Amino acid sequence: MLRPALAAALVLSTFACGQGAPETANSGGSEDGLTGVGSVAGSGNWGAATTCKALPTGLPALKSPMLVISLDGLTLHLWDRQGTFDKVYPIGPGAIENGVSLTPVGHYTTGPADATAGAQDDGTKVGSSPWSWWYRCKIWWTDPVTKQITPVYGGLPLIRLTVPGLAYAIHGPVDSFGAANGGALRRAYVSHGCIRTRAEDIVELYVLLHGHGHVPVTIQRAVERDPAGKSVDLSPRFIGSECDSAADCGFAGALCQANAYGHSFCTVACTGSCADRTGEIATACIPDGKGAGMCVRQASLLNNFCRSDESFRYAPQTTRFGRPSQVDVCAPGSSGFVGDPCLSSSDCAAGRTCERKGRGPGLCTQGCTSSCPTEHGLGATCVAGRCLRSCDVQDACGTSTATTCQRAGAASACVP
Repeated sequence: MLRPALAAALVLSTFACGQGAPETANSGGSEDGLTGVGSVAGSGNWGAATTCKALPTGLPALKSPMLVISLDGLTLHLWDRQGTFDKVYPIGPGAIENGVSLTPVGHYTTGPADATAGAQDDGTKVGSSPWSWWYRCKIWWTDPVTKQITPVYGGLPLIRLTVPGLAYAIHGPVDSFGAANGGALRRAYVSHGCIRTRAEDIVELYVLLHGHGHVPVTIQRAVERDPAGKSVDLSPRFIGSECDSAADCGFAGALCQANAYGHSFCTVACTGSCADRTGEIATACIPDGKGAGMCVRQASLLNNFCRSDESFRYAPQTTRFGRPSQVDVCAPGSSGFVGDPCLSSSDCAAGRTCERKGRGPGLCTQGCTSSCPTEHGLGATCVAGRCLRSCDVQDACGTSTATTCQRAGAASACVP
């Protein structure tokens, strides 16, 4: 479904995919090794990084494709407006700086239609890089500071986007780019602005989109939601994801745990540790408040310290269930900012109150005459004497409380 206009954010002056060294592989939520150069190891032995990867066959021919990329949801949603194709892919968008991803939000497109096979880097010529919108095989990247040339794109496709005056793209995972398949994705805020996908997904996206000119691409901060308000996510989902039933979660022993602050979430009972999923944020076993343990997401800059998880709060140094050690996690609750869900004013930060109607969660508000605060990249708008969460699309209002994104003077707010 086509979204309302979004406000553009962040103006960067250099190539967005190349701000510093690429990250190394990492299977969980740790920040170890974020400044390495993957499979290069300084030896110049690139492995399979200079080999163009094969494209899949047998995929459907789309008639009118469209993309919605959700930064909070860490999803790329592709569907055919004149067909039946509809699929969600995991992504690794821009790292968080000052509470905001380096990936800009707004309405963009892919480049013009290209009837050729697409630009192809020469794997035998270091630094070979034709300028194009569509890359059948992208290999080389030049560090803008050190001028070191490395094949971080791993011989996978790259699709540039029409962000005005900038060079953002959808491309492969970068991590472990010397691997035979092109590398491994960390589904977290890890890039320098571009949208990373799994290696197997970028070759699929290239085949599905190539030949279509100016495919609409909406990038929004908020979790994308369908007309019924359900989050658009992978199938199956994983620990911490929204769910309606355990069947949504898709892993052994999955539970769809109720959350008093909003939507139910996928978890599993635990006694000390949790089984992580490759590429997803690491998990931890914490007390469930009923004498048992449950698995939740760990918290770090990789997931913006839980800010993308509606009805969850950042809970640093939480004691693990069944172990004496502590861990930073995303626990059910409220962060206490304007618009966050609450059960009472004690859930809200100092100077704010819980505006609540009925038995469901309310929302934190504060009095105002004109201006309202900004926190973690989230803004607020003064409406009828109290601050409400700012919004650009209805999705930004979430589903924990019944609010509607409405125009309020010069801005829009989530109005109960």
